[in-house]
This record gives sequence, C-alpha cells and structure tokens, in this order.
Amino acid sequence: MLPAEDPLFDHLNERVERAQRELALRLNAGLNYEDRPGPTHAMFEPSAFVQDRDTPARLETAPIRIAELFDEYLAERQPAAKSVQKMRVAISSLVAHLGHEDAGRVTAKNIVEWKTALLTSAEGKKARDPGTVRNVLVKAEAPTGKRP
Repeated sequence: MLPAEDPLFDHLNERVERAQRELALRLNAGLNYEDRPGPTHAMFEPSAFVQDRDTPARLETAPIRIAELFDEYLAERQPAAKSVQKMRVAISSLVAHLGHEDAGRVTAKNIVEWKTALLTSAEGKKARDPGTVRNVLVKAEAPTGKRP
C-alpha cells in the first residue's frame, strides 16, 4: 500500500477520482439513452487508450535487489534468528544460481531450475536429499493467518 504522505499518493488519488467522474458521466448518459459524451480530459481520448495499449507492459525501473526485499520482509515479519539464518543460506544459493540479484527478473521457471539444480549432483558432490531441499532451502515460512 502506498503511504498517504508519498507525493504519488495524491497524484494517483486525483487520477482515480477523475476516472470515476468520467465513468459516471458515461454511465449516466447510457442510462438516459443519450449519446455518449466526449472525453472530459486528454487521458480519456481514444488515442490515449491506443498509446497505453501499445506501451510495453514492463516499466523500466531500477532493479530491486533480492537482499533488499529480504531485509524488508525481515523488518515486517521478524522471524526467529534460526529461520533467518536458514533463509539467508537459501537466498545466497538462489542468487548464486541466478547469477544476478535483480528480483524483477526472477521467474517461476528460474525457481524450478534452481530447485532442480539443488537436487542434481555436481562434480565431486553428492546430490542433496529431496527432503533437505524441500524443508530447508525452498520451504516458505508457514502462514500464521495474521496480517501485519
């Protein structure tokens, strides 16, 4: 959730209000069997919708490091120290496998490949036990039902 003190909050709130007014005008015209009114703002022009559709879905943003996300998770959930230690080992293993730390580039396929690599024997090393991989390296913290 975006904090109310963030400048983007007011901007987004204003955009949502404007869109709600636009929708209300169009619905009202339809209910009264009137012609559809023209757009009240340039963002509602048909050409703007075409531009939005043709804009790449992925926004260009600065990479978010996996370690940063993990630190935020720790600050919010405050798991036991023993759990944190195990999670750090797993995250280090994942980052080493990926070859990068950009959380935005991680896909489900990457996670499956990492898990497969954990289960496969490497040169001179014995394959890991599936239970160890499942319960120690890949296991997610069990939901508590509590929401922060």
